Amino acid sequence: MENVKKSRNTVKKNVVFNGLSVKNPNSAGIDLGSKDHWVAVSPHLAKDHIKRFPTFTCNLHDISNWLKKCNVDSVAMESTGIYWIPLYELLEKDGFDVNLCNAQHVKNLPGRQKTDAKDCAWIQKLHSFGLLTASFVPKLDILALRTLMRYRERLQSENSRHILRMQKILTQMNVLLPKVLSDITGKTGTDIMKAIISGKTDPEYLMQFKNKQVKASDENFLKALNGNYQYFYIKILSYELIHYEYFVEEIEKIDKEVSSLLTIMIKSENDDYDDSIIFTEAEKLISLTGVDLTQIPGLDILSIRKLIGETGLDMSKWKDAKHFASWLKLSPNSRISGGKILSNNKSRKKPKAAIYFRMCAGSLRNSKTYLGGFLRRKTAQTDYTNALTATARKIAVIYYNMLKDKSSYIELGNDYYEKQHSERVTRNLRKSAERLGFTLVKKDE
Repeated sequence: MENVKKSRNTVKKNVVFNGLSVKNPNSAGIDLGSKDHWVAVSPHLAKDHIKRFPTFTCNLHDISNWLKKCNVDSVAMESTGIYWIPLYELLEKDGFDVNLCNAQHVKNLPGRQKTDAKDCAWIQKLHSFGLLTASFVPKLDILALRTLMRYRERLQSENSRHILRMQKILTQMNVLLPKVLSDITGKTGTDIMKAIISGKTDPEYLMQFKNKQVKASDENFLKALNGNYQYFYIKILSYELIHYEYFVEEIEKIDKEVSSLLTIMIKSENDDYDDSIIFTEAEKLISLTGVDLTQIPGLDILSIRKLIGETGLDMSKWKDAKHFASWLKLSPNSRISGGKILSNNKSRKKPKAAIYFRMCAGSLRNSKTYLGGFLRRKTAQTDYTNALTATARKIAVIYYNMLKDKSSYIELGNDYYEKQHSERVTRNLRKSAERLGFTLVKKDE
């Protein structure tokens, strides 16, 4: 028999589809709610295999005790709002293999009737066949870090609104500080606003608070301070400044709490930790991760804290960097049928970590680094949004490999990328010339 040369489009291995087999025989499914949780175990584990439990803490312990009595090993539940968090943490603490599943995955599989009792039985049935994929849920210490960093982000967002309101009030008074100061919440702007609130509105008097580093000329700065100082505007300005300073203090408290949490995490991993040694925040992150992630262009201490809170430190949760990028939804989402791309729509809802990676990528627009050159090259090829996503994916891959392999980042520089691109173009031109029967000769300089 002649050996038939395989086509490029053939599958390397023969795909064999076997019938559904039970992978989790001693399993349970939970349908979560605000008032009641419906729990179903495998029918062979209990005669009455579906029960309803209220959501009070004592009833959550009853769920755990009943599952232990039924010899349940693995539990699946939908990620419904925030109702899953107390029960998930309790069951995980009691030693169960808890799988938090995407509600969309459960919904997409047909064959169920919609009631609370049948929902939990349906979840249990799917989980017993291994048809549900567990979502990523970090450990308790990482979860604490994530909660603090997300709350800090909310406070920062609220504080930015107070800054905008202060700018609006100053504009209504025609005190054009935003025109001569890049940041009205700096020392110069804050001192001037406090003086205005105390009743000192003379522009000549307010000029003494101008810092030497302010680029605006004295003439323009004096004109900017000449406004319509109405008492009701000044009153509202005082309220907004009080709120702003309050949020600044709260954010500082959270930063101290995060720093203490990082120290506790380091102590739990290192028995030889010396309390007498004072580490900087960068040194704490290096001790915790084993690598210096600040070497990656675009990443600073704050962004690294956020990323660790979202992804954790254990990269073995993902098979490789491609799976990690796919989880972040930074990879192309092409749907192909009949050899044609039907759609290439990007998911609108991305994980928080993907948003942080995109923010880090956005800071590289004028960077003279390899990643900065990559972003500019991609921007020339396609629109800025796609270029930002591609750069964010590249940063995420570097982040993944550094944490997994404990390797250092090697900066190749912008010149390396330009040289690599030039060599690629030259190689393609040479191949095209040879295909047409010509020879590509470099022009003598």
